[in-house]
Formats: sequence, C-alpha cells, structure tokens
Amino acid sequence: MENFINKKTMFLCLLITIVTFAFIGLKLTDVAAASENKPVILKMSTYLTPSYKDGFYANKRMVDYINLHGKKCNLSAEFFHSGTVYKAKELLPSCMTGSLDIGGLVAPYVEGSIPALGVSSLPFAWESFYVHRDGTRRGSPYFNFLADEYAQRGLVLLSQSPVGPQEFISSKPLLKLEDWKGLKVRVSGAVYSKAMQTIGAVPISMPSGEVYTSLQRGVVDAAQGLDITFKARKLYEVTKHQINFSCFDMEWTIFMNKKKFDSLSKDQQKVVMNAAEICGHDMSTSEVLGGFMGLRSSLEKKNGINQIYYSENEYKRFKKAMEPVVEWWTKKVGKETAQKALRAVRDSQDVGIPSWGKLDLILPE
Repeated sequence: MENFINKKTMFLCLLITIVTFAFIGLKLTDVAAASENKPVILKMSTYLTPSYKDGFYANKRMVDYINLHGKKCNLSAEFFHSGTVYKAKELLPSCMTGSLDIGGLVAPYVEGSIPALGVSSLPFAWESFYVHRDGTRRGSPYFNFLADEYAQRGLVLLSQSPVGPQEFISSKPLLKLEDWKGLKVRVSGAVYSKAMQTIGAVPISMPSGEVYTSLQRGVVDAAQGLDITFKARKLYEVTKHQINFSCFDMEWTIFMNKKKFDSLSKDQQKVVMNAAEICGHDMSTSEVLGGFMGLRSSLEKKNGINQIYYSENEYKRFKKAMEPVVEWWTKKVGKETAQKALRAVRDSQDVGIPSWGKLDLILPE
C-alpha cells in the first residue's frame, strides 16, 4: 500500500512538473511573440487632392485595413494625402531614403527613376484595360519584372494596378487622325509626349492644376487624363468634347522602403501585403465596375460633354502612326531593359491561362 502511495505521489509530482514547464513555455512563447511584433506606426503618403477622393478611395482603405487587422500584431498606419507631407516627385526618393514608409503614385512620376516603368505608358501596349488589369496581378511576369526593378532601388513593390484608360478632353471635336495635326495637347509624361509628336500634335507639359485655366485661355486645345480627372477638375466647364480611343493606360503603384518592410515581423508583413492587395483590387475594379464608363455617361448627360469613339479603321491608323514610339523608347531606356519589359507585358497578356496563380490574400499560418 505504501509503495502504491509513493508511486502515486511521484506521478503527481511529475505531472505538476510537466504542466509547470508547459505553462512557462507558453508564457515564453507569448513574450517572444510580443517581442517579435514590436509596435510599429507606418507612414503612407500620396499627392492626390481631396477632389479625387471618390475615385481613389482605395489608398485610404489600405491604411484603414492596416489599422483594423494590425491590432493583433501591434501594427498601425497614418495616411497623408494631397501632398501634405511630400509632393508627387518627392515620394519615391523619400521612400528610397527611408524618410517615408509607403508611397502611392501614377507611373509617369516614377519613370525618371525607374525607366522600365515607362513600358506601361507605351501606346496600345495592352490589348485592353481588362487584359491590363489581370496582367498586373501579383505573380504575373509583368509584376515580377517590375518588383525586381523596385528591389534594385531598395524598395518593395506592394501593388501595381491600372486605374483606367487615358483619354483626351478637347475644345473641338477630333474625328480623325488629321484633326490632331498642330493641336496643342497637355500631356503628363515623356512617352505620351512622344506619342503626340508622332501624330503631328504639339505636346505641352504642365501640372494638372493648371489645365483648367490653360484650356479656358487657349494655351492648350486638349488635355490628356483620366475620366475622374475631367470630373474632379471640372474641365467640362471649359471644354465640350471627350475623345476615347484608349491608346494609353495608366497604372497606380504602391511601394515601400525595403529596410522598413524587412524590419517588420512576419505577421506585420502579411497585414501590409493584404492591405496592398486589396488596394490594387479596389483601384482596378472601381474602374471596371462602372467607373470610367459611368463617369463618361455622367459627363455626357449632366455636363453636356460630347463622347467621341473612333471606328476600327481609324483606331488602326492611330496605332500604325504611333509605332515609332516603341523604337524611340527602346533607345531611351536601353535595348536590354526594353526587351525585358516588353517581354514581361507580352507574357502577361493571356488572361485565359493565369499560370501565376489565382488572386489570394496572404493568410496567417
């Protein structure tokens, strides 16, 4: 009997010891997890003015996602819009030096520092806006190519998404290729400028905020931009014709300082990547789901803007006329870079076979 009691006592002591060590282990794990997820506040900035809030709500939503889902891993973010922290051309350099964590820009602002990004601005580079949307998804050859270009500059590419076709709003109807000859057109990038030159137009560069008065005073005859820009800037008050032949698509890029990204815990990185994925999705689907077509309808019905579309034959004439732009751009960025970029676009055109995988969030393990 005494032997039985001793064995029982020893068993209970062993059990208590195991439970105690297990409890200590769990506590140590919790401490380690807490240590790994040190409190971090990310700073994200864009240059878009409040007038664009309806068309570009995705950036604010990205920050909201981080603040909501980052609570469990001590991650939060602050959002600064309208150039309140950095102006458009300062965003990329600030992110590269680490004074800014996350930046958001349209591609033409980045082409000076990342020339390869100009491939997205080439006329008729993508078969359609819808093909372009799927071709920029994370994991596609195009996305991977751009991600490598960003990495070489100490940046992580978080999201790259088309925000709608670039069109033109004009003080006069432009019904055929010949109507563009001698036309003074405001453009927003070197590639767009060259494209206008190939069809005989006179490209003029100026900030978006100056377009209204320039159209009003006849400084320019037409201006390139997104439908949301025409609406937000109230250009319908000084022009009455919109020309839609979708020769250009514009992309919105979200990037992050690589050292900052690498310093985050795995859980924090997943929250950031998920937020960026949703941002890219919002930027593109907001256009697809009635975005630019809905805006055109509104501009036509509410503001009296004449919507002009070209016939298939006229469309082909423009495409043929702008062919020299690719050769010019190849010389500008270098043959090797141009070939890699063009191949990445070509290999990402086939939306029927998404070999890079389906669209997924990066879920916790």
